[in-house]
Amino acid sequence: MTGDAVAPAPKKLVVGLTGGIGCGKSTVLSLGDVRCPEETVSTMKHLGSLGCSCSDDDAIVHALYAPGGAAVAPLLERFPAAAAEGGGISREALSEALRSSPDPAASLKELEAIVHPLVFQQRQLFIESARSWLVVVDSPLLLETMRARGWRKEDLGLDAIIVVTCAPQAQRRRCLARPGMTEGKLDFLLSQQLAPAERQAYADFLVDSSPGELGLQASLSAARAQAAGVVQQLLDRHGGPWPIASARLPRPSERIECVTFDLDDTLFPTKASLRQALTAFRAEVARRMPRLWQHYKQGASFGEAMQDEFRAVAGEHPRLRHDFSQLRQLALERLVERFGEAEVDPKEIAEHAMAAFLAGRGAVDQHLFDDVLPTLTELKRRGLCLGSVTNGNADLSAHAPGLSQLLDFQISAAGAGAAKPRGAPFLAAANAAGLWPCQILHVGDSLADDVVGARQMGMKAVHLRRGGTQLSAQATAAAPSAPSAPHAAVASLAELPSLLARWAEVQSRL
Repeated sequence: MTGDAVAPAPKKLVVGLTGGIGCGKSTVLSLGDVRCPEETVSTMKHLGSLGCSCSDDDAIVHALYAPGGAAVAPLLERFPAAAAEGGGISREALSEALRSSPDPAASLKELEAIVHPLVFQQRQLFIESARSWLVVVDSPLLLETMRARGWRKEDLGLDAIIVVTCAPQAQRRRCLARPGMTEGKLDFLLSQQLAPAERQAYADFLVDSSPGELGLQASLSAARAQAAGVVQQLLDRHGGPWPIASARLPRPSERIECVTFDLDDTLFPTKASLRQALTAFRAEVARRMPRLWQHYKQGASFGEAMQDEFRAVAGEHPRLRHDFSQLRQLALERLVERFGEAEVDPKEIAEHAMAAFLAGRGAVDQHLFDDVLPTLTELKRRGLCLGSVTNGNADLSAHAPGLSQLLDFQISAAGAGAAKPRGAPFLAAANAAGLWPCQILHVGDSLADDVVGARQMGMKAVHLRRGGTQLSAQATAAAPSAPSAPHAAVASLAELPSLLARWAEVQSRL
């Protein structure tokens, strides 16, 4: 995938997403006082945040079973006890009718013969109307249907299959937390699904949603990384994410409608932000863990010890390498466990210290370069959408009101599941803006992360070279059409408004 997006992809990619019941594929459980937090690891939810269109077979079935739904009449003719009081089909009553049938397997096949064609019809309508380069079909019994009918993924129009797995104990715990679920009902449902090993044999991609030993937030971060990794592999294999054009849905104009900015050394100097973050972090550690602090004051450097633990955690948990906050927190937890008192909770200490760090990291209003607020204010006045895309962990929303009020969205590597120049952060930005990548200009100080990353996703890219930073010989020699070359280079953000005006004038003549 090179250069800019100049033509629609020959076809959109369609990917099946499936997994056993309770594997964390697509739902978030928050059941009043009953909470199963690891269920918040939602693969489909994160794929949706990266701009994928998601078709949910469960939602389709709910609509088919609702009063007036296309499945109601044929189902009641075969399973009259499944009628709901308010009309439509009661899923609980239908499930009971299947279990109590003299031949449950035969009854299930009759049910599938009625419902599956209707689901397939609605799914195809969704796929045909979707404008995303990637459509994800969330289908709980996808593989069971394929095996029963001898189908291949190509027979269903699928380019790939994602299988979500998790540890059996976590799967049962999640399922039994659902209202109305019993051991017997769960065993019956599991008996109708493929065994994990059989399911994985169909997979082009595997996503493990098992709750890790590192806690909920780390599990969420690891799950986002896996979903982002799947998207990156699809991008690498098939290209994208180009606009899908059709007679009814024409290709959008490539006029710039949004500008995104890198943060560190683009809008403010990294060193200043980090210095105040580390000062706050160390003060919190000293206050809450005097024994640990005194140990390092008297001997080895605390900073060096944190760096050693940081590298060790990143090496042991590669799915967290994009998430600096999680790595730093886990590194501190290890140090606290090593030198803390018995009554100290390492996780609590680390959480408080990280809150102090992030508050310092995000308080950047006083450090902004002089051209930032005037330029962003002018771009906002012109009606442009503005956002940030960063590999760092500066949270502006709570700590930098002057800057954050000018930004319509903020994308971080931790939230996207991957760091620039990989595609996920840029896809998340396009999704947040509600635009195609070709309608977005990204501005940053790094050729490798900002320019190459943005151009690979079909965005325009401007390289910011504060202080007259020189390009490498390789970059200087690159042709303007090469993906490593920016569309323009500026020494100050103040040059952006006139640059965009020139581009708009040129485009108006085309």
